[in-house]
Amino acid sequence: MKNPWDDVFDEVPASFRDRVDRTLRGLEDRPMKHEHEKIKRTVRMTARTGLIAAAVAVLLIGSALAAAAHTGFFRDAFGDNGTGHEAYTLDKTDETGSAVSQESYPAVERVEADDEQAQTLVGAYVTEVQASVTIGAYTFTVEDAVMDENGIGAATVTVENPNGFPDESASEGYTLNAQTGQGELVDFTSLLLEDDSTDTCRRYACYFAPFEELNGENIRLEVAVVTDLGDTAEIEREYVTIAAEGRVPAGTFSDGELTASVSAVGMEIAWPRSGASEETDEYLTDEIIIRYADGSEYTVESDEKNVYNLALTSADGETHTWYVFNRLTDTDSITEIELTGSCAGEAFSYTLTPAD
Repeated sequence: MKNPWDDVFDEVPASFRDRVDRTLRGLEDRPMKHEHEKIKRTVRMTARTGLIAAAVAVLLIGSALAAAAHTGFFRDAFGDNGTGHEAYTLDKTDETGSAVSQESYPAVERVEADDEQAQTLVGAYVTEVQASVTIGAYTFTVEDAVMDENGIGAATVTVENPNGFPDESASEGYTLNAQTGQGELVDFTSLLLEDDSTDTCRRYACYFAPFEELNGENIRLEVAVVTDLGDTAEIEREYVTIAAEGRVPAGTFSDGELTASVSAVGMEIAWPRSGASEETDEYLTDEIIIRYADGSEYTVESDEKNVYNLALTSADGETHTWYVFNRLTDTDSITEIELTGSCAGEAFSYTLTPAD
């Protein structure tokens, strides 16, 4: 009769199965006081069942520990980290404090990260940097980071000062920025994670994207303490390199004219120059929607819906735009990417599908 654990055993890695079988053969070869076949068979079944159960337990615990290892990073960088908000407007004032105009800001929607899915999509590519530099009373720590093949990525950063943080009117402050390993600036933004911050410790989710193709270069975080000296400012800088040993892979989506390279963390688009009247004409998107095989969709941005679900957008001003997602995307499940917008006053519409 077939052991009910056998189907489960088939899912265990071959290396582990081989070790189990070698152990079982060793049990069979040992001298036994009772040579009755039924007894031998029972011993073998019991041993096999126990070893298979142990193997499954190891796999389950291993999977749980792997997912738990980066749970905080998945939440802070690509989950519901408390930075989402409804659409709102702010009054712009003049020097007298009188309102002169209003500026509108779209809604930002954050979704909870699925730890198991996140581990599957990017877990193997998360770099545990855990590197600190100190400038005066400030200690900056780059915790974890991830980057894809196109130079798009995210990192979590902690800034600590035992004396607390000065307000905006103080003469001293600090800045966070990023650049390539060769010292070229990349686009960068940081979000304060207020729920995880205190009077002496601030945590940030940071995002970066290139202004031009990086060709595999590493990114380094620039931290600085700036002291206002009146006519001049004193700036002390330090750097922490995010040496991504592995890059999140990207898949190609196209409609024959437009091509996008899409990873779990972001997207790079190579725009056709045929739609531009001048070299400096930019393609401006007003809606990007990613649709999945299960019927769900991710509204990346939409002027009509007044939402902006991106962590950062960067462009070289001509042919390339880089988008950093504010959630992880399973590229294997994407059926199409719809983009609409305009360039040089002319509307465009593209529907991209997997190129492979």
